[in-house]
Amino acid sequence: MTADSSVPILEDSPEIKRQRVSQSPTRTPRKLVLDSSERKYAVSNSQATSAGSNPMDPPSLQPPIAHAVRGREYSQSPPRSPTRSPTRSPTRKLELIRLSPKKNTRLELQKIHESKSQTSQRLCIDKLVLNNFKSYAGVQEIGPFHTSFSAVVGPNGSGKSNVIDSMLFVFGFRANKMRQGKLSELIHKSEKFPNLTSCSVQIHFQYVQDADNGETKLLPSAGKMVVERKAFKNNSSKYYVNGKESNYTEVTRLLKEEGIDLDHKRFLILQGEVESIAQMKAKAEKDSDDGLLEYLEDIIGTAKFKPQIERCIAEIETLNEICMEKENRFELVDKEKQSLESGKTEALEFLEKEKKHTTLRSQMLQRQIYDNNRKLTATLEKVSKLDNEFEEEKNKYAHLLQAAEDLTRKINEVKKEISVSEVESKNLNAKKRHIEKEFISIEEKLKSVRRKLKASEKALSQSEYNGTAAANELESLKNTHEEHEKDRKELNCSVTVENEKLNEIKIQLHEKTKDISQEIESLEKQLEPYKIQIQDQQSEIKLSEAKMAMLKSASENLFHEKTTIESKIRDLELEEIKDREVEGSLLSEKAKVESKVASAKSEIDKARIQTAGMRDVLIQQRQTLEEAKATLSGFQNKSTVLVALTKLQNSGRISGFHGRLGDLGTIDDKYDIAISTACPRLDDIVVETVECGQQCIDYLRKNKLGYGRFILLDKLRKSNLNSIQTPENVPRLFDLVKPTDNIFRPAFYSVLRDTLVTKDLQQANRVAYGKRRFRVVTLDGKLIDISGTMSGGGSSPQNGLMRSRTNHTSQYSLEEVERMESQLSAKENNYNSAVSMVHEMEHALQKLTDRLPEIDVQISKINLEQESRVAESSSYTQRLLQLDEEILQHEKNMLPLLDEEKKLNTLKQNLQSLINASKSSQDKIDDYRDRIVQMGGIELKMQISRVDSLEQRIEILNEKEKKDKTRTKKLEIELMRATKEQKKIRKKSLYVIKIWWLLLKA
Repeated sequence: MTADSSVPILEDSPEIKRQRVSQSPTRTPRKLVLDSSERKYAVSNSQATSAGSNPMDPPSLQPPIAHAVRGREYSQSPPRSPTRSPTRSPTRKLELIRLSPKKNTRLELQKIHESKSQTSQRLCIDKLVLNNFKSYAGVQEIGPFHTSFSAVVGPNGSGKSNVIDSMLFVFGFRANKMRQGKLSELIHKSEKFPNLTSCSVQIHFQYVQDADNGETKLLPSAGKMVVERKAFKNNSSKYYVNGKESNYTEVTRLLKEEGIDLDHKRFLILQGEVESIAQMKAKAEKDSDDGLLEYLEDIIGTAKFKPQIERCIAEIETLNEICMEKENRFELVDKEKQSLESGKTEALEFLEKEKKHTTLRSQMLQRQIYDNNRKLTATLEKVSKLDNEFEEEKNKYAHLLQAAEDLTRKINEVKKEISVSEVESKNLNAKKRHIEKEFISIEEKLKSVRRKLKASEKALSQSEYNGTAAANELESLKNTHEEHEKDRKELNCSVTVENEKLNEIKIQLHEKTKDISQEIESLEKQLEPYKIQIQDQQSEIKLSEAKMAMLKSASENLFHEKTTIESKIRDLELEEIKDREVEGSLLSEKAKVESKVASAKSEIDKARIQTAGMRDVLIQQRQTLEEAKATLSGFQNKSTVLVALTKLQNSGRISGFHGRLGDLGTIDDKYDIAISTACPRLDDIVVETVECGQQCIDYLRKNKLGYGRFILLDKLRKSNLNSIQTPENVPRLFDLVKPTDNIFRPAFYSVLRDTLVTKDLQQANRVAYGKRRFRVVTLDGKLIDISGTMSGGGSSPQNGLMRSRTNHTSQYSLEEVERMESQLSAKENNYNSAVSMVHEMEHALQKLTDRLPEIDVQISKINLEQESRVAESSSYTQRLLQLDEEILQHEKNMLPLLDEEKKLNTLKQNLQSLINASKSSQDKIDDYRDRIVQMGGIELKMQISRVDSLEQRIEILNEKEKKDKTRTKKLEIELMRATKEQKKIRKKSLYVIKIWWLLLKA
């Protein structure tokens, strides 16, 4: 029976269990039917609250005590099968509880009603008070009503229906249920009272108690209840309970609590319903229809029990199936019990014989104990004698012990020398690292010197290139100057020729332009002093501007050089700050790296120790897994029965199962063939108790897994397991077996007994056929039984029934092997991860170790660059001092520049005044010349333009000549400066080369 079933059954009595009949394949399911109608079930309060039951379940049902020992008789359809067991009683009965829903007779229901009526009270209507309700004007009181039955009679139209409508009104029905369209139509309206605004109905309830004689008694102490509803002209309404305003929900809840069914509304049968109820069918044909039965169940409230009834019927069917199964099982067990009766007598006889045998064996063993004690005394004397001989041998070989001590001392001395060598090796390695560090420092210095030398060579080549370019440009300017001189001479000759031609043209026009020419000559004579002064002023202005330009250019060059050097010094200072920051970070990194190296070494050492432990565990578990696989393979090959029972044991369904006998002990490989031949029962299965053995047999039989022979530890006879005296002192197989636990020794003795093992068949014959007969087996598998029969031997003797060494995992299931494989795989993954992690840690440590010399090299580089930077900064500082002196000297030379600027301004003003003074005369001359040109025609204009063109070309050559002279002076200055720089660079290069040689020698 399942725990959650709501229909428990009662245990059958032993008599009933013994009367189970055997199972028949033609048997049909039966239904449980009560044998009498008067045996009904009563509620048991004790079971309703028993342990393990759900407090929300319906109360449990039990048969009445008077019928507790009586059963329910089964009826069966179709008729009983003729193949049923004849031993079963035809009047057999079963005890059942709650196999059908609760049923009460009319008498029991009457008793229940009477017991409830003695203590319960009920609510009934006392009177109705109507105020302006429908046909009732004013306040009308209807009542009092009888506590059990009242009838309202009267002619048609007297207001009988309005009495019912008034109750419907108070119980919350709508107006259409009272034959009106809306609530306001319920207000009385007549000629006398045409404009009433509201109506109301009060129902006065009172509590009564029914007496046994059929009369009712008022209960004034219980109080009264008045429910009122008012309707207004605006179609609204209000509810009142005992004079206090309420609402529809609260009134409905209150009436339901008092037992008034407002859901089905069966407490009122309205007009026309009596006929429809009378015409109802006895029972509905469809689930959606209603019959008289459904109507009555709806009224009394039993419709809600239909699902429970259906559920109980389904449970009864389930219980029928369970009863059939239990009955069949009982019949099988009964058959098996009867089949064991024959073996009972044999077992008792065997026990009697075993008792006699044990008594005789006890006497024999007491005699053996006496003999063994005498042997023990002799053996102890031999042991003391051997101890004395051992002391003599120890003294004899004392000189060898002394030699061993000398060798140990020498080994310690060699170990000390090795430790000293290791210290020297460490010192040499430190010196080697120091030398490598110095070598790196010198190498970095050489690299710095090489860079400086390359920079000097580059600067020298650039200076030489600039000097060469300046010299080439000077040579080009000289050539250009010669060409300009040649062109100037040619242009002057051309100007002279063209002027002559112009003069000839003017002579030809002399008569025409005589007067104008005289005017021009007169004006030119007047302008002659002005022209001389203007030319003088212009030459002085040009000279002054040239001087100022040279001074300004020199000043700009000095300031530009100073700004450049200051910028370089600032860059050097910024580089120094950056290098110091880098050096600080490198020193901090070095300290961190050294700390990390130390911690990494300790962590790597710990990790190596852990991985070594993990490797040992892994090797051990791998060996265990291989042994388990081999054991499982042999185990599976030996018996599917053993595999199935082992799984059953592992699942926890049985307890006391130990496994195959041969797996519960070990024996030397030497005796493997002997014990496998002499004891085939090593394949027997060992269990603790009879119950465990029976469970195993049932499981094998049920699942058709074959058969097995079992050894029951709790049923084995207590035997003397001490050693015995054997012929020729040959060993007894039982004494050679080493069980995994001493509790298995009786099991081994029960199958081996006093079987002896000999070397060969000849010795076996001597031992087996002596004064006392023994069962003897040889090492090669020949067996001589007590009866004298010989068996075994052959080309392939039996072996492998017992293991050669102890293995506590003698029995493994496939799940255990898979679990061990998964565990081994997980541990291998963990070990591989740990090894890879150690390698990563070693790699990281190597990186950190390699980083230390890199940091030292970077720090030495920074120091070397700092030294170079200091020297360079010193040279720049010296040059700044020189520039400051030159700038001071230049500023002194610049003092006349202010006077020169004033003079230049004065000259420009004077020039402008002379130009302004001669402008009128010059304008007239230009005007006269234009008139002459106009008189001379095109020929004169063209000749004048030729002359002007030649003069302009001469002026252009003069301007170029001036620029070339200025450029020549600058180039000469640059060439001198480049020559000086080359000398300085060569000196610096010689100094760098000397330092390089010194570093190479170092």
